[in-house]
Amino acid sequence: MQKKWFYRKCLVTVGVVAWLILVLSACGTAGAPQDTGQGQAPAEVPNTGDTESTSSDDAAKREDQTGQVKEGDQNNPLENEAFRVTQPQASDVIGMSFKVAGEARVYEGNFHYTIEDGHNILAEGTGKTEKGAPEWSPFELQIQLEQPPSSPHGMLILYEKSAKDGTPVNQLNVPLNFDEKIVKPMSAQ
Repeated sequence: MQKKWFYRKCLVTVGVVAWLILVLSACGTAGAPQDTGQGQAPAEVPNTGDTESTSSDDAAKREDQTGQVKEGDQNNPLENEAFRVTQPQASDVIGMSFKVAGEARVYEGNFHYTIEDGHNILAEGTGKTEKGAPEWSPFELQIQLEQPPSSPHGMLILYEKSAKDGTPVNQLNVPLNFDEKIVKPMSAQ
């Protein structure tokens, strides 16, 4: 009788432990966003239903808080809460030297930029506007790539540095298309 009770108790304990492991391993993963590989998880953006409908020809590239770019035209710049980029547009082809223009609403008018091709940092530096946040102020940068890109596609990343720890905040990712004449593919090693 005592042996039967012991086996029953062990079976119940094993069942409870297995159930707890199953439940705890699934905790927090239901409906969780997948990793985008950009160092930050995308947040869900609620659909409020008050967006204007536009044709695909005049939809402007816009970036929401998740870093995802939405379609648009030159009259509607790529933007987030800190940056509005009017040049270059997503369809523009750029060379070793190009202009970046837009508006920024950044602390003390200071911001940073990085241009990368997915493998290398091609250029990086700082920008300045006349006015700081909360006002929008125009900016213009003339950028010279330090090395040729190894891919026909790249990214211009505009951001502020956190006063707390120096990490990038208010990051805006602007897709770039490099002129095929300047692309130097990486050699196989």
